Amino acid sequence: MEQRFKQADALRGLAALTVMLCSIFLIFPVFFARTQGQSGFLLLNLLKHSPISLIWSAHSAVILFFVLSGFVLALPFTDRLGEQRYVPFLFKRICRIYIPYIAVVLLAMSASMIIPRIDYAPDMSVWFHSQWRIPVTMEALFAHLLLIGQFDTDAFQYTIWSLVHEMRISIIFPFLMVIVMRLNWKFNLLLALFCSGLGHAGKYVLFHLYGNPTPPLSSFHATIHYIALFIIGALLAKHRTGLISFYQKLGRPVHVALLLAAVLLYTYDTWFLPSVGRLHMWIVNDWAIAAGSFLLLWWAIASKSSAQAGLVWRSLQGLGRISYSLYLVHPVLLLTMTRLLYGLLPLWLNVILGAAAALGVSVLLHRFVELPAMQLGRQVERQLNRRDYARLTEPDIAGK
Repeated sequence: MEQRFKQADALRGLAALTVMLCSIFLIFPVFFARTQGQSGFLLLNLLKHSPISLIWSAHSAVILFFVLSGFVLALPFTDRLGEQRYVPFLFKRICRIYIPYIAVVLLAMSASMIIPRIDYAPDMSVWFHSQWRIPVTMEALFAHLLLIGQFDTDAFQYTIWSLVHEMRISIIFPFLMVIVMRLNWKFNLLLALFCSGLGHAGKYVLFHLYGNPTPPLSSFHATIHYIALFIIGALLAKHRTGLISFYQKLGRPVHVALLLAAVLLYTYDTWFLPSVGRLHMWIVNDWAIAAGSFLLLWWAIASKSSAQAGLVWRSLQGLGRISYSLYLVHPVLLLTMTRLLYGLLPLWLNVILGAAAALGVSVLLHRFVELPAMQLGRQVERQLNRRDYARLTEPDIAGK
């Protein structure tokens, strides 16, 4: 039985919460305003352009999700590489990702058709007004049902772009782990850099040859880049015993310095010379955030500090359990509640009620959709593994 790290569950829950906080902030126009260097916006600028952005940085949270996925998915492979079967793994992964995903996508499409639109609200952002403006068509429905194609992931549920990459990489992950387990960490790191560079080159080609400056978030070149982040998580899983031992031999000042470096790297794209474009290319930002995510996860599984101990608190573990459901359903609830109650209650209260509804519905979605999907995946995995074992151990009667 592979080792389970409850701290990783808590990190995933906190990351999902930061994505929801980002969605809340995006509703307000002031969050998009250029306030850096202007007087009268001290608190807002601290929130937007300092490491405090840790609490709302959705993109950093998604990078952390990818590193966490690489780590968690790699654990059984690092213990029993030869015993892992491709079909059972893939079916279990499809159940885990796809069934809750499609339930929420259908909910979002239904809500976009039913919930009345707000033509113009000066106290809401342009981003808010851009949501649910695309009609539901058979083409859009098919693209969302397929999931792994290249399509407009912002049309009905804007957080699903990361799931496109999760599912694509899940399809090749067992093969990726064969490479990770056979190569040393240096070659694996080079492989990660190669994947990232290849993905970035794909974006460059699209821009310069085809005049496509903003490829969709679900683009295939982005998937190639994000493979690097899964490799980083898998490397931590592979070398976890040695890394945990090494961390615990370090002194407290080094522990504090590593945690501080983790936070600074994780929020790099919001505070480090944000006006210097070359320092914030897509690939640079993501590698800085990935390094911070690696350090955060390393701290979470290795540290014995009181702060790390808080990750196993019951409330954070509960948040970790519903993290996927919260990540999926909160956009639908925020948009629905804000639209329905607009003009009846203050906007700030609408947003609070939407967030509370998102948390409540996430619990229900986890209980009645996510858990049964996970159980189905485990049951089919066991049956397929038993069938494979029986086939391998069946006596060769014909050959006697």
